[in-house]
Amino acid sequence: MVSYVLNVRAEQLDVERGAIRLRRFSLRAALDAAGHDALLFASRGENVRGYYGTAMLGEAVPDASDRGSYWLPLHDQRFLDRAITLHELRALGAGEMPFYTYSHPIRLVAEEHYRGLATLGAIANGFGEQEAQRFEPSPLPRVTLKPVRYRELRFEMIDVYGPRCAFIRCSFPSLNGLAFGTDVGHLWPRSAGGPESIQNVLPMSKDVNNQWDQGLISLTNSGDLLIARQAGRDTRALFANFERIEFPRNVQFWPDARYLERHRDEIFEKGPKWLPLADSSFRL
Repeated sequence: MVSYVLNVRAEQLDVERGAIRLRRFSLRAALDAAGHDALLFASRGENVRGYYGTAMLGEAVPDASDRGSYWLPLHDQRFLDRAITLHELRALGAGEMPFYTYSHPIRLVAEEHYRGLATLGAIANGFGEQEAQRFEPSPLPRVTLKPVRYRELRFEMIDVYGPRCAFIRCSFPSLNGLAFGTDVGHLWPRSAGGPESIQNVLPMSKDVNNQWDQGLISLTNSGDLLIARQAGRDTRALFANFERIEFPRNVQFWPDARYLERHRDEIFEKGPKWLPLADSSFRL
């Protein structure tokens, strides 16, 4: 089922990356729509006007070159034989939409437009059947849906720290540079009541995140690395070039010392077996 409409302008598209660059005022809608199918709509002023295809919306990524923008990957793009104009839909009984409707980059599809597109054969089983033309396929995998708050926190984390692991300074970008092998590393685990907040996370590679969760590493409140006495050679080699964590300039984004201290007291050199199965006392 196609749930959303994405307004597309040619100057916003990066065909090689399979993504569109949008302004941040639409970010919340993008976070809500990630993983959902959307109709592609070209508005007034474009060479092609109307509904012309479909795509699955990916996970929003901050635009490192422009703080006011973000990238939205478009997966599995499919194109109709021709664009379906608003005039055609009105002829089928679709009512006139307020002019400002089409100014929203991402919006819910109007029911009458969906019915009209289905009547014209543009939508079948939720997608256009014709694939007469395609962008280069995106190198990103299909999106695995996560809660909106997680996607929001991941975007904020990358926006604040950048996509690199805070410990080993690697980001492992995808071919198109819009996906990274960086986890949202929780300082105090969510399973034990740790909050989904920027003060409780650091960007970590998957290996580093595992080392943290297993209690093999921790941090001082000032960002210096602690390595467990029991840590093996591979763990020590992973952090051989470690430098003190670079906290953001804005102190409101710094890790909360209480999460670091509890990790050192209850997980570091002890392991996750010391965690309570359900601890609601540490929710802040």
